[in-house]
Amino acid sequence: MFSPSLDIPIDPNLPPDKVIELKTSSYSSFIMLPQTLKNWPAIKDILKQAAEKHISKPEQLYQSIINIKKLVGGMLFDTFASLKTYLESEDPKYIENLLVNIIPIIASNALKIEHHYPSGKLPCLVQSKQNIVKFTSDQILSLISLCFFCALPSQQVDTLDTNFSMLYCSSSLPNLEVIKQKLYFFFAYFENSINMDKNSIITLTRMVLNSSDYTKLNTNYWMKCQTLLKNVQIFEGKIEDHPEASLVDFADSYIGGGNDHIADEEQILFLQFPQLFVSSMICEKMRDNEAIIIDGIEHISKSVGYGISLKFGGKIQDPLKNSRDKFGRIPRQIIAIDAVMCMQMIESHIKRDIAKAYLGFQGGRYLEPKESKPISTGRWGSGYFKGSSPIKFIIQWIAASEVGKELFFHPFGDPMLINLKALLEAYKSQTIGKLYRAVMKYMLDETDSMKQGNNLFDLLIKNKDMPWQDYVTQTP
Repeated sequence: MFSPSLDIPIDPNLPPDKVIELKTSSYSSFIMLPQTLKNWPAIKDILKQAAEKHISKPEQLYQSIINIKKLVGGMLFDTFASLKTYLESEDPKYIENLLVNIIPIIASNALKIEHHYPSGKLPCLVQSKQNIVKFTSDQILSLISLCFFCALPSQQVDTLDTNFSMLYCSSSLPNLEVIKQKLYFFFAYFENSINMDKNSIITLTRMVLNSSDYTKLNTNYWMKCQTLLKNVQIFEGKIEDHPEASLVDFADSYIGGGNDHIADEEQILFLQFPQLFVSSMICEKMRDNEAIIIDGIEHISKSVGYGISLKFGGKIQDPLKNSRDKFGRIPRQIIAIDAVMCMQMIESHIKRDIAKAYLGFQGGRYLEPKESKPISTGRWGSGYFKGSSPIKFIIQWIAASEVGKELFFHPFGDPMLINLKALLEAYKSQTIGKLYRAVMKYMLDETDSMKQGNNLFDLLIKNKDMPWQDYVTQTP
């Protein structure tokens, strides 16, 4: 089994009263917060008006957000059309409750940013540097509240704009319905914050596989690998239905993918677990040898549908809400890994995605060395990213096995995965090397037109016992 250099600058034996204490000197870049702006006093005045319940009409809320965005600067669309339409078309009683009860909560929490970050700086997880940032749930609430009011300044780092500007600007009717549903998720989060444990800890970790280790995880390594394939359980339902497992985020290289009118798997995951949005704020674009791990987030809402059919499914009671690990975190982990966007099966892409999944599936081992949570995942990289779902399953199975973790797999009714159970039975108690060699044999024998995985599982079963030497003699 391969042992990578996960050189995290943290002491795994920290006592609970010294939870993941990091000095700001260990960070090289920062997110600048609005209190560093010369217009901050004017922005504060608008937020105070909202916090003190002086906003009583939808148009006042709309204008307040427009005015804050103008004071912050950066790109400003002519109108926030979707926000305006939402406020004008929603049920009057709902809007009244929003203005009287929820908007003051959001504004009050936005104003707490000076208390949470007196320096006006938020550490950034930059590319190529392995590091951890710690938050309390109250700090994240304050940051997301600022985003609702579009109060975050433009940044000099390679992160997404997490202000709600893009969410507010679409005028397309189908998009408006998605945006309406997204706002329901956020308002549920803000409303839920009243009963939130404000001191609960959330950690974000940028993991980096160094160039030497990345190079070692090559075709030769995987074809000779003697690690036994771990057990796979197949489930219907959703990835997030397993609080006992680490959940895979089918991530964009810019984690979160942007807060706009799109509703893909990652964005829906972020809506159900809104504290994830802070990752988009502080994490630069992921490189091929990087993954992002988020620990400690709370499950707030459930979702129904996908894309333009997305619906807010209501608030839930998180079964882990009152549980904490020794670091003061809710014992839930999200593994953010981005797949190669490609329809064809290409050897270099397979190696890259195995390394990416392998790194992510390491999870929090440096913090919890004895922990071995299963990995809950599904058709990673097989939707918008157009990957072959059979090969993406193989990639995840290999990666999970190499780190010694069981896989909870959700095929979502994909007909390309119809022979999955037969494959699992054929390779029961077999090695990673045997499976990988069969994949390489398939790639050599099949034409480009066949490399969509349509018959992959059948041929993997057929080629299961092909020895290493046979592959070597056929390699160009």
